[in-house]
Amino acid sequence: MTELSGKVAIVTGGARGIGAATAQALAADGTFVVVTDVLDGEGEAVAKKIVAGGGCAAYRHLDVSSEKGWTDVVETTVREQGGVDILVNNAGIGTFPDVEQETVEGFDRTIAINETGVWLGMKHVGAAMRARGGGSIVNVSSIFGATGGVGGGGAGSHPQGAGGGPRENGAAPLCAARGLRRTTPPPARCH
Repeated sequence: MTELSGKVAIVTGGARGIGAATAQALAADGTFVVVTDVLDGEGEAVAKKIVAGGGCAAYRHLDVSSEKGWTDVVETTVREQGGVDILVNNAGIGTFPDVEQETVEGFDRTIAINETGVWLGMKHVGAAMRARGGGSIVNVSSIFGATGGVGGGGAGSHPQGAGGGPRENGAAPLCAARGLRRTTPPPARCH
């Protein structure tokens, strides 16, 4: 038994990459994992792989930029699992056009997923965690938040997303006062 046994986690962007690996690692430590993404086939495959390996998981469709999507996932998780202990805000996108070539729609989509989605997760899951007595929120950030992005388009021109913007940094004291741990691990470049 590990410290994570019996816990319930929601992992966004869980269909592949860091999100899928995080979901599998949490499940291997005894956590029930709600894998969420907009890539339904891939997300369902991750949840099925966890269950086939002896872990506990379910897949739920979630567009992190949708407040209704968040309320649906949180309400379903609380109803079916009794609460939420861990949120891994991993979903994110990168756009790489030159800043002069980026469209307003592309920029707005990037901000909606990379920033608004993080905030909505903290808002809705945080409330469910408080009802359970506390929890942990992990907001996965991008190296582009510290270094700027390739091309300077939507992802690289707004370095205040999950990695350290005013909403994220302002959330830390409030989370602590409410019994929630909130961390934002910065990823490193891979060489």
